[in-house]
Amino acid sequence: MEWWTRAGCLGVDTDEFFPISARGLGRQQAERVKKICSRCRVRKECADWALLNREEYGIWGGLDEHERIVEIRRPSA
Repeated sequence: MEWWTRAGCLGVDTDEFFPISARGLGRQQAERVKKICSRCRVRKECADWALLNREEYGIWGGLDEHERIVEIRRPSA
């Protein structure tokens, strides 16, 4: 996981990446975190790691739990 050392979220409280809900304040929190992810140089590596490891919770590489499920179910080309 060498990519981790170049992540745009280094120094950000990890709790921020685990919103307690998909609505209200949790949704606002997720949107803030996804902005951090959108500027990250290793976003793809982070998302790929979460997909490979079937990470159930949190936002990884700009993808929340529901977005990762969609990616997992998407047929490979």
